[in-house]
Parts: sequence; C-alpha cells; structure tokens
Amino acid sequence: HGLEVLHTFLDMEPELATRRQLLATLSQRKGFFLELKQDPGLYGAWNTLIQSSEEEFISNANPDDCRSSDQLRHLVAMLQAHPERMVASSVVVPIKQKDYLSWSFNRITNQSRQRWFSDVDDGYGLKSLYREPPVPGGAIEPHNIPHCSPVWRRIIHAYHGLFDEERYGSEADWGLWCKYAYHGGLFCHCDEPLSGYFINESSYGRNQQSSIGFERIVSDFLRSTEPVYSLESSSRRDLFIHGLDSYYGDHRISNNSILQSLIDLHSNQAELKFIWFVEGYFIWGEASGERRSDNFQAIQQPWVGVMHIPPLTPKWAGNQFAELFFLKEWKDSLKQCRALICLSAYMAEDLKLVYPQLPVFNIKHPITPFSDKFELETFLSDPKVVLVGYWLRRHLRFYRWQAPLQKIHLIKKYTQDHMSWEMKAYGSLQPEEEASVIKYNFLPPADYDQLLRTSLVYLSLYETSGNNSVIECISMGTPFIADRHPAIEEYVGVDYPLLLGPGELERMTRDELIDRASEAHLYLASHPSLAEDLSYENFKKNLCGIMKTL
Repeated sequence: HGLEVLHTFLDMEPELATRRQLLATLSQRKGFFLELKQDPGLYGAWNTLIQSSEEEFISNANPDDCRSSDQLRHLVAMLQAHPERMVASSVVVPIKQKDYLSWSFNRITNQSRQRWFSDVDDGYGLKSLYREPPVPGGAIEPHNIPHCSPVWRRIIHAYHGLFDEERYGSEADWGLWCKYAYHGGLFCHCDEPLSGYFINESSYGRNQQSSIGFERIVSDFLRSTEPVYSLESSSRRDLFIHGLDSYYGDHRISNNSILQSLIDLHSNQAELKFIWFVEGYFIWGEASGERRSDNFQAIQQPWVGVMHIPPLTPKWAGNQFAELFFLKEWKDSLKQCRALICLSAYMAEDLKLVYPQLPVFNIKHPITPFSDKFELETFLSDPKVVLVGYWLRRHLRFYRWQAPLQKIHLIKKYTQDHMSWEMKAYGSLQPEEEASVIKYNFLPPADYDQLLRTSLVYLSLYETSGNNSVIECISMGTPFIADRHPAIEEYVGVDYPLLLGPGELERMTRDELIDRASEAHLYLASHPSLAEDLSYENFKKNLCGIMKTL
C-alpha cells in the first residue's frame, strides 16, 4: 500500500486535501510515508521501500492494478506452506476498460474471459520464465509470470540483490526472478485469477528501450548452462537449522534473516543439527532446548555450531566462553559435535588450541548489502564521530578522548550495564568527560543508517571476532576507527587507513583525522571485494563446503 502512495506522489503534486487523505489512509493501515529528495526511478522506489521494510513478505502493485480481496492472504499461505520457495504468483486477468477502478473484482473477472498464466504449474522454475524461439535462430520471448502483484520473501534480496534497473532496464523485475530461478529457486503459483492487470499502452515498461536489458538477462541467465552456485547439487547436505524464529537481540543485521537465507538447506528430518549462535543455545537462549528454557539438556544428535564470543573476553564483561567451558551440558554435547565454526581465523586458532580433537573452521559474518553508501560531502560539511554498539566497546576511552570532532554515543538496552562494569574495572568518568558526548537513544533502522552514512564510526574494542559494526561499515563504505586487531584486519585488510596503534588517535589534529577518514572511505569504496565477501550467498557456499567434509 505504501508503494502505491509513493508512486502517486512521484507522478503528481497532490492538493493538500489529497495529501492529507493519502496520509490518513496510510496511518489507518499502519503504513508510512517516505519523502524523497528526487525521483529514484520505478525500481529505485521499490528498492527504497524494500530496504525500509522489516516484514517477512513483500508485495507491490501498479496503482492501476487490482487484486481479489484474499489475494495477499492466499499467496502468503502458499509461501508459508513451502518455506524453501521465495516468490508466489497467480493467474492474471488482463483489463482494457478504463473505468474498471469502480468495479468489484468479481465483475472484472466476469467481464474478461481471457486469463494469463492459467497453464502454469505450481512449483515452476527457470524454464517457465521464458519461451524458446519458434524457429531456429529466433529470439527468446519473456514469460514474466510474477509480473503482476506478486508476493515474495524479503530475504530473497539478501543473496540475490535488489531490482537492478541500471543493468536490466524496464525488465529489472524479470531479471531478478530469472536470477533467483537460475540458482535453483522455485515459485508458488495459484491457478485461480487473483490479480488484474490494466493494459496501459503508455506505461513505463511499454515505453522504455528494453532491448539491452533483455539481452543482458538472456546472456546472464538463459544462455548459460552452468549456474555459479546451484542448490540442486547432488553433493548438497540438508541441515536441521535450530532457532529459525529465536530472538537474538536488537541488531541492524537480523540474525533471523541470516538463517532464512539458509532455509532451502533446512529439513526437519535432517540428521545434522546446525546452531547459528552456540553461546545463545548454551547460555542465554530461551527457545525450546536452550539454557533458559524448561527443557535444557545436552544435544544428543550430531551437530555443528557457530561460536561468536572470543575466548579471551575480559572477565568483567561477562566471559561467556569461560561459562560455556565449565558447563556439564556443553561437555556432554561435545561428544556429538562434528565441527565448530568461527567468524574469523583469529578466533579459530584459539579454539583449535582448546579443542584440538574437533574440526574448527572459519567463515566471515554475512550481511544484507546496503544500497545507500557513505556521503563524504555531507560528512565533510559537518564532521562527527559516533560510538555504536556496547559489547566489548572501550566506552571510557571514547569519553576521555579529547576529540577534535563532535562525539555522539548511541545508547542501547544494555549499554549502561556494560559501561558500569567497565567503570568498576577502570574507574569512573569525570563530569566534563560525560558532558563531552551527545547521547542518542536507540534509533530505528532508517535513522541509524542515515547516521552511519554521514559519520565517522568509533570502534575501539577490547576483543572481537566477526563484529557487526565492522561489516556494516564495510558494506556502506563508512570509515571507522579501530585498534589494529587480527580479526579486523581479516575483514578490512592490513592497509586500511584507520587501523591505529597506541596513542595515534589522541595525537591527531582535526584536519589529520578528517583527511584519514576520507582516505578510509575511499579505501573501502575502491575495494568492493571486501563487501562482496560478506554476501549471504558466499556464506552459504562456504557453509555447504564445510558440510561436505563432515
């Protein structure tokens, strides 16, 4: 619904009464309105709202399309019945009457006897998205089944990207569906007419030069015989993924979305159990079978798990590794453990010393890519430095640093607890040190992203492995200050300009710090492979490679 309103604002300058009516409709439906500085284009509008969404399912429609009253419910139910599928479509009724908007959907279907995609089977794949040429040497024809009011899982964008209008032009939606299907994805399809498509000869798709985009889709997905990575490989190993719907804390990067990106590897009958957050399972988790549940016990089946907390975490910060190491249920569970996975080679080396009898691997922490990037000019016009997160942050160093820039601290739910533990270990702050920092309460994702796009980030850490804030900065191209640490060097490279030695930051002038921040941004922008290494698809490929060895 929000997308339809956004399109309306892009297409016209509504009267004040119309604007108020549209906004009132949005508020009644718990929607939101985004005021954009410039028209991002059709698919840019879609992408903007996708990135603003936190819902599991997404749908869109042109303002002149229509749906049956139960279309959304029906397609969502089909996707829920097939968790391995990402997109749902239906039979479409083509509409030519211009006055149909005042009609009921039943009247529309009765007026038009024609049906599109009524011969498509549920569970279709790539071969259904195009038609081979009728004669040798002829042209492939698009068969974009989900083009009208589809419903899809938001997680599809985590490892197949957003709608790429720059590459595929007005065929960008067909391009994404072909890309998903090219990598083994299947579609749900309802054989009932649930959507209506108005045939408008002046529409965007009918007035764009689409030949280049079309040819690129054919070249990228329809003429290649071997996909880059296929989940249909005979060497694939199914997993029972624990905690798909568990709570992992308030992070900009959703741990649940990471697990959803693995959903096509999941099977309730799989012998091997996969635990994404070992510390959560054995220390603070509340889901069934976990430490704070009423049925916590040692794991009795073969399992692999990802460990996040470095063994050398300071005791005052709550060394979860030490608590885990002495836990009876942990020791008993290790009898069935097939491998441990870390998020850095640095931590993996430590674990190999503690558990030499176990296979230990490392994979980089994945992230949903940020399409919006760091705005250097905005930063230079109002330079500021922000401390984000609380786990293992050197809060006292930040507050005591006589920074040449304005300092901002984002306060989360447990920030004050961690600061109080740190002060008990290293002394309290002085009033003038407290006053040197502006404090913001927890920000919603859009506001957090805006701050990250325009600020230098402070990430001096006591210890780390795969750090969420580090990979957020890499993905957005945001410069960040950090102490030189092996795990951070793995993610950003040893030549990153803002990996600093003892006392180096404190000696910098304002101009030196701003110049170094600019260099750090340009470094990240000129090394796109750093962000590409953090894709969900890359994480999945590496995980599957590990599974093959077990």
